[in-house]
Amino acid sequence: PAPVAPTPAPVASTSAPVVPEPVAPTPSPVSLPTGGRPRSVIKGDVNVPSSTYEITGWACENPDNRALLVHAYVGGNKYDGTLLAEVIADNAAAFPAECGDGKPRGFVITLSEAEVQQYQDEPIYIYGVASIQTGSLVRKTLLNNGNGQIMIPKPVPPTPAPVAPTQAPVVASAEPSGSPSPSYKPSGLPSLSQGPSIATTINVFIEIELDAYPGETTWRIKDSSGQIVESVENGAYTNSAAIVSETVSLSNTAGYTFVLRDSYGDGFKGKLTLYLGDIADPTKIIAFFDGDAPGDHFRGTTKEITFVAGESGIVGGFVIPPGSVAVVVSVTVDEYPTETSWFIKDLATNTIVDGAQVWPNFYQFEVGTVSDTVYLPSGGSFEFVLNDTYGDGLDGGVTLSLENGSDVLGVIDGITDPFSLETVLNFST
Repeated sequence: PAPVAPTPAPVASTSAPVVPEPVAPTPSPVSLPTGGRPRSVIKGDVNVPSSTYEITGWACENPDNRALLVHAYVGGNKYDGTLLAEVIADNAAAFPAECGDGKPRGFVITLSEAEVQQYQDEPIYIYGVASIQTGSLVRKTLLNNGNGQIMIPKPVPPTPAPVAPTQAPVVASAEPSGSPSPSYKPSGLPSLSQGPSIATTINVFIEIELDAYPGETTWRIKDSSGQIVESVENGAYTNSAAIVSETVSLSNTAGYTFVLRDSYGDGFKGKLTLYLGDIADPTKIIAFFDGDAPGDHFRGTTKEITFVAGESGIVGGFVIPPGSVAVVVSVTVDEYPTETSWFIKDLATNTIVDGAQVWPNFYQFEVGTVSDTVYLPSGGSFEFVLNDTYGDGLDGGVTLSLENGSDVLGVIDGITDPFSLETVLNFST
């Protein structure tokens, strides 16, 4: 047999031993609210205006406790009001412990005499403006836990100085004291009458059925020149769903505007009726408003009804348009209902249908599905436009159906078909 070659000796390895790479530890899961979005928390407080008409307070934004931009709106909230002032909350007037960084976080808004005169007894809304935002969308939150509304008190007029009398002294008559004054009619006849006096004022009976938030409801009556002749201001009403009434005296021929206000800015869901006279007489209705009726409810802070005190006949009530169909809009809200809004546009006229609109901040504390009924022309084509102000869509949905429930006109599912700012559903009646 052939010789067997000897087994070679093992060669020692000259390469460095392979050391396994360290594995990075798995980070702890971050808890996010439903929808997967981190949110900053806006904190702040607003003080009662001082005698010098300065609005003061403090504001900051967690988690970084950074200074905030502060906005003041008048004549309405951030949706329908006018921006009155814009300041940074970095004033040394306040070092709030709630901010946790020991830095100045106060703000001061000083009103001019002209602004005080113009906005006296008007609510002013104070917002903290979030620095964390989505695209061009900016989140603004009322300070003082959502109650950042103040009233500018009426300026106290100065006491006028007494005026010295300018009337000339009475000179005694040169007529002999014994002669009687001439008479133009026999003393035994009655004086002539100019007929019955014509009343220039008339009573109007105001009846209000309050909603679940009576403290937010105020009203005022303005004449044709814009002067306030009667009013009830914030805090006058305290009982939910109560019926309150008041009688006011107005000119029986002048035109007036009844201004119904909701201080929070999400509308009024009660009822208002104005009657001619001193009682609630259904045959003498001057004006009527149902804040929870289709087409009659309002979103925002103000609803105005124009009327004449001496004329009875319903003014301001909603009348179903002839040839229309009732469509039920059912919205299943998510964890952030205030961000949801919608409107219906008639494609034939390219206009929003009257009463078919919900502004942001209308849905507040609703849970589950909320339904509204709107009236649309029969046989028409429409767009239902759904918006989310934050920009992360709706973790819920919308169903459009005829009032009798027989037909579903369209469905939006925000979970299976997500959107960001806006989605559109086309449908027809």
